[in-house]
Amino acid sequence: MKRLLPTIIISILLSSCTTISQSLTLTPTVFPTQTAMSESTLTPIPTTPNIIETNVLTGNKIGDVFALAIDPSSSNIVYAGTDSGGVYKSIDGGIAWNVVSVGLNDPAERHVLALEVDPAMPTTLYAGTGNGVFKTTDGGGSWYAVNTGMGYSRLVLTLAIDPITPTTIYAGTWDGVFKSIDGGNNWHAVNTGLVAEFHFDTWNLAIDPISPTTLYAVLHNGVFKSIDGGEHWLAINEGLPPSPSFNTLAIDQALPTTLYVGTDYYGIFKSKDGGKNWIESNNGLKYFNVQSIVIDPTNTSILYAGTGEGIFKSINGGEKWKEINTGLDKNHVRALELATKKTTILYASINYDVFAIQP
Repeated sequence: MKRLLPTIIISILLSSCTTISQSLTLTPTVFPTQTAMSESTLTPIPTTPNIIETNVLTGNKIGDVFALAIDPSSSNIVYAGTDSGGVYKSIDGGIAWNVVSVGLNDPAERHVLALEVDPAMPTTLYAGTGNGVFKTTDGGGSWYAVNTGMGYSRLVLTLAIDPITPTTIYAGTWDGVFKSIDGGNNWHAVNTGLVAEFHFDTWNLAIDPISPTTLYAVLHNGVFKSIDGGEHWLAINEGLPPSPSFNTLAIDQALPTTLYVGTDYYGIFKSKDGGKNWIESNNGLKYFNVQSIVIDPTNTSILYAGTGEGIFKSINGGEKWKEINTGLDKNHVRALELATKKTTILYASINYDVFAIQP
């Protein structure tokens, strides 16, 4: 799946003709056009646990939802990046959506694979697209390119923002990792030590929340660690399965030496020593293609995994997993995001749709 991404860009103009399945039991809504939003009509998601409550993008026929991002100041403000329709925004927890793609002008720019919100200034966001990094400072009202120094490395697969110094940003691309220390105005490659067979395709980046010069890069052929802000990398694959099989990495916010890696064929692996050693963590996991993992920052024993057959939850640090797919058409979960401001809401993207649950 992942190594088909470059061909997705070629076929963006055809994706609007794709017919989507209507097997979902929830009522579809018409995909919105770009209109003004009012914050006076916010409606909370119902509180019934373990039931998918909102199918918020059903009716979207212009591309799969590859990326989700949440405003850290409000669990109800959500952004969705699609593979050919640009960026969408909801201010009511996904009940209504509006296009916020002004400035994303060509098909490659509307191919959005990554979204990150500035933790200190939530109206500032970065989008990783098929034509580089774009930035908005008005909550998605308008976007502009910030690609100086990236050269031809314009297929951006993932983004990560330093939680302490948000002007420091990392971009994982088809050609490795780039770093900016000035809010995206200028970039330079930081690939020393990364090893790849063909491309340095970097699918995921994760930053240590306490010591942000420590970060991790997930390439198709392994996991790498840097302790100097990306300037040098070291492979940390002891105990991990053979490559290519790596998708995502999550860091325990309370104990950052605890890591979880999601793979294509082998499920989830856990490290308690910052990646020096890994052990399998698949008890109860029924499907081993894991594309996304999120950890509840308010209780880091609670994890969620997005797989090729829906969502699984662990309440004991990955020791055991259980399905939470009631009301969900089990399918390939591309992205998960957990909102914990006032109300805990788990958002999940599946094909053309976004779902929400209060777990």
